[in-house]
Amino acid sequence: MQNSPSFFDEGIKLISFCPLCQAKQEKMAVNILEKNETARLVHLECQSCNTAILALVMVSAAGLNSLGMITDLSADEVLKFKDIESLEADDLLDFYQMQKKNKFWLSELLNEPVGERA
Repeated sequence: MQNSPSFFDEGIKLISFCPLCQAKQEKMAVNILEKNETARLVHLECQSCNTAILALVMVSAAGLNSLGMITDLSADEVLKFKDIESLEADDLLDFYQMQKKNKFWLSELLNEPVGERA
């Protein structure tokens, strides 16, 4: 199996049209965010409608595969958030319980004065 940059370039061309406005490849800004021997993480942004797509392009024994999703994240935001620890269900439940007990939690967190408490 061919595993060269041009093979990946062909894969990126397959996904480089806007799924919303159907703009062609020339209107797509492509940023390769991360790469290794068998995969590329790619951020594409339509210059016509500003829609962004985050795609994983992979080479396997089955050939070239890609998985993409529409996102509102910029390429910089993807890089910022891709390696942070994910939230667990318990984290969300703890947050829910905390905000349920104290309706002024956000003001306290931000150290802003709050009006009279009921």
